[in-house]
This record gives sequence, C-alpha cells and structure tokens, in this order.
Amino acid sequence: MHCLLDIVLDNAVEEAISGECTQIEVDLNADGSVVVTDNGRGIPTDIYLKTGKVFLESIMTRLWTGGLDPYKHLYKIDGSLRGGGVTIVNALSEWLEATVWQEQKQFFQRYERGETVTTLQVTPNRENRWGTSIAFKPDPQILTATRFDSTLLAVRLHELAYLNPELQVVLRDRHLERIGRTPHIDTFYYPNGIADYLTGVNASLTLASDIFHIKTQCDRLQIEVALRWYAASEVKYRHILHSFSCTAIFGQAFGERFHPDRELYDALHITSFANQTRTIHGGTHVEGLKQGAVRAIEALHPLSGDDIQEKWRQVRSGLMGILAVMVPHPEYSDSMTYRLENREVEETIAAVVEPSLLQYLRDRTEVVDNLLYFCS
Repeated sequence: MHCLLDIVLDNAVEEAISGECTQIEVDLNADGSVVVTDNGRGIPTDIYLKTGKVFLESIMTRLWTGGLDPYKHLYKIDGSLRGGGVTIVNALSEWLEATVWQEQKQFFQRYERGETVTTLQVTPNRENRWGTSIAFKPDPQILTATRFDSTLLAVRLHELAYLNPELQVVLRDRHLERIGRTPHIDTFYYPNGIADYLTGVNASLTLASDIFHIKTQCDRLQIEVALRWYAASEVKYRHILHSFSCTAIFGQAFGERFHPDRELYDALHITSFANQTRTIHGGTHVEGLKQGAVRAIEALHPLSGDDIQEKWRQVRSGLMGILAVMVPHPEYSDSMTYRLENREVEETIAAVVEPSLLQYLRDRTEVVDNLLYFCS
C-alpha cells in the first residue's frame, strides 16, 4: 500500500529535482486517507490531443507509460512512475481528489475507483498559488492493509529531505485527532544534504575523521558522495533500511560470516541511492566508488590482495558513507530497482572520487594512519 504513496511522492519530488518545488507536505488523516501537496508548477490542465481530455484527467484515468507524457522533457531524470503510476493509484483508491493551482486559478476533480465523477471545476485563485495536491484513500475492497505507517513513512521522507537539500518536507500524522488530540508534526530539512544524513545516522559513533563530501556533475551524471571514518570496531553493526515502498528491516545486525552476500555486507558501509531510490544491492555506482577509494589509498600505501574486492575489504574498515547519483536513463537489475546496472556509471564515479579523496587523505595524516593500521 505504501507503494501508492511512493508514486505520488515521486511526482512531487520530480518538481523539486527540476528546481520548481521547495516544499512537500504529507498529511495522514484520521479516516485513512493521505494528502500530498507540493508548491511546484502544478499538473498541466490544458487539453491533451491524444485523448481529447485535459491532461490532468488523462493521466488519472488512462494507463500509459511515461514515454507518452508530452511534458516529460521538462524533467531532469528518467525513472519515476509519472503518468502510468498515478493512474494505478487512482484505480486502487476508493476515491481520489486532485487539486491544481496555476495562473490565479484553482482546478479540482474527483475520481472514485479510477473513474471520473466530476467535471474539472475551475475557481479563482487570488493568492496566485502554484502547485498540486493529491488526496486519496486506499480501497479496502482491493487492499488488505489500508493504514499508512507513519514511522515507515518518516524514514522515506527523511531520505528525500537529505537527498534534496533545497526541499523542506512536512509530515502531519492526524490519527490522534480521532480522540481529540493535536496532530503530530515532523519537519525534515537538511541544507547540507547527505553530509547531514551521515552525521545524523551515526551521531553516537566515535569519529576518526571529518566528512569527505563532493557534489559534482560529469557527463550528465550527477554525483554526490559523503564519507567518514569511525572507530572500526563500532561499524560492524548497522541499521539497514530498505526503500519504504518495500519491507523495512530495522535494527538488524549483519556479519560477513553469516551473510556471504558481498553486496549486502557492503551496504553496512555504503548507503547508496540512484535517482532518489535506495539501491540496497548497490550496483555500478557503488563499484565505481570502491575503485576510486582503493586507487586513492593505494597511491599512499600499497594494499594486499589480487583484486578490487580484497583491497576494498581493507579500505572499508571503519568507513561509513552515502552515495547518491542521478542517472538520465537508469537501468536496474529488476523492477524493484535494488541494483543499478549502467556500465558507464562505474568508471565515471571512480574517476571523480579518486583525485578528490586522494587530496583529502593527503591533508589528513591521522586518517591515513588509522587506515594503515587496518591495512597492515
């Protein structure tokens, strides 16, 4: 059921990525419905020639792929479920209400179980407000679970705020209103992006370095990396959180001898994202980070081992980091987007990380000394 909310959030986040949205508000209502509101450009309300209906109604009632979206060129990434996704939300909802604010007008339309039940209602918008609000209630006739988990949702909203430093995300849990209490409100805003993420997640660990942080764009690939070394003995336990649209695993302690899956164990050290989605099985972006880190450290001290993975096991001692990439046309190992497969990403990230990390380590002899202790 949370997948439905994830789809609606994707559309709002696309506006933020495009620089058109600075705030997203999520309201969990006492009746089981949810409202997602952004201050972006608003879903287009002009006539779409292929359907003869306004674009808003077309994407709500017609199942199609994002490639048919005539406004797709306005967005910087490819990988969300724009168009076809929100149609699915509408079809699986008891009711859905869409409100759009554009050009001093407010547009409203209601749907029930995927069907349009009102015409597009247009009223004056004297506040000159812009944006979109999607309110929906999951259909209990189709879905067995219809209550949103505010704790699980907060994890995802935290991630989105960290990944989009210009974005403020507000979560209001109104379930307590049923017993006359005020709603619980959380606000997520992190102007330093994933560097704040790294600080917040590991606040209780003993520091062995300050944060290495780079953010750049190369060959249309947007790359952001934050790394920090800690006392190595404290890093063997780590919370792994799946993307909130899937099952979340809280507080699980993984050890390599119990989990021979190298990609999963690497997730204890590097939390990775591709196009705003957590890639729990890593992928080519993580492999590129490994290569860049190993090359930088080998320039200062030789590492034992015959391949990159053996050398990486030495480098990652005490290391925890965040890697986020934005890929124009992402390729994944499966439909759940758990592993990024774009081959061109690997060498690009390695080439970006290596010189920057090498300079960082040369300026911090104490970090190098700590690494050499574990590499010896």
